[in-house]
Amino acid sequence: MRRITSFTLDVRHPAPVTFEIEGRKYTLHFGPAGGGPAMGGAFDAIEKRLRANKIRLKYQRQGFQLSHGKLSKDVSEVFARFSDVGEFEGLEITKEALDKAFRDGVNTPFDRGGLDSFTGRWRGVNRHYDINSQEITADATTWNMTWGEGSFVDGVYLQTVVGSKEKHHAADTLPALSEKKVDLALNVYRKDIGVTGWLSTFVEFRNEMALIAYELRKGVFLWIGQVLTENLEPVENEKLFWMFFEWYAPPDSADAKPNYYMYGLMFEIDFDAGTARHFEPQGVRKARFARVDG
Repeated sequence: MRRITSFTLDVRHPAPVTFEIEGRKYTLHFGPAGGGPAMGGAFDAIEKRLRANKIRLKYQRQGFQLSHGKLSKDVSEVFARFSDVGEFEGLEITKEALDKAFRDGVNTPFDRGGLDSFTGRWRGVNRHYDINSQEITADATTWNMTWGEGSFVDGVYLQTVVGSKEKHHAADTLPALSEKKVDLALNVYRKDIGVTGWLSTFVEFRNEMALIAYELRKGVFLWIGQVLTENLEPVENEKLFWMFFEWYAPPDSADAKPNYYMYGLMFEIDFDAGTARHFEPQGVRKARFARVDG
C-alpha cells in the first residue's frame, strides 16, 4: 500500500476543497487568510473587509488613546445626561473607567466570556427619543437578534450577529442579501487591533460601519463606529461616530430570562482637538432585548 506523506494545494480563498486519493474523497476546510475559522459566504466577505480596513480601526483607537482624558470626560457626561430617558436607566459610565479603557487600548487583556454571554436568540424593540426625552413612536421597531457562538482559533476570536425584523436567522442559513431581510455584524478580537467589529446594514438602509470596542467590565461594552457608505466613504461628516453602550444582564430569579440592553448616541468627534460633542439630530436610541427560548 502506498502512503502519501505530503501534498500541496494552492488555496486562494477559504472555500472547502474536495479531492480524491485512491478512490476515497476528502474535504479540507480552511479559515480565512490571517487565521481564524471559515464562516462561509457573507461573513467571510465581512471578515475580509475588516482586515482590509485594519489601519482605519487602528487610527480610531489611537485617536481615543491620545486624547483619553478629554474624550472620556466628554463621552461620560453626555451618556449621563440621557441615562434616564426611556423605559430603562442606562448603566453608569464613569470618566475613570473610560479613561482607563481609552488609555490602555489594545493592551487590555481579552476574556472571551464577555462576548460569549450574548450568545443566543433575542427579541426587543429599538426605540428613538428626541433630546427632550420624547419618544418618536413612528421609529419604534421590533428586532430579532441572533448572536452566534464565538470561536477562538490561532489567537483570533470571531462571533457572528444577525439582526432581522422578520424572524431569527442563523448565520449559516441567511436569505439573499438582495432581499434586505437581515443586517450582519461580525465581532472580532485580535491582539494587534483589540476587540473590533464590522456592521453591514441592508434592512432599512445600505451602510457599513467600522467599529472598535472597549469592555469596561465583563459583559459591558462600549462600541464606537464610524458610519460609511457602501463604498466605505464617511457619511455626511468624517467626524460622526455612533457609540453603542451594550451590557448583558443575567436573570434575577430562577424563572426569569436574561436580557441585554443597548443605549446609543451619535457623537461628533474631533481627534485633533480631543473633543466629543453629542450630535443632537440623532437623539437617543435605546433597546432592551429578552432571551428567546428555542
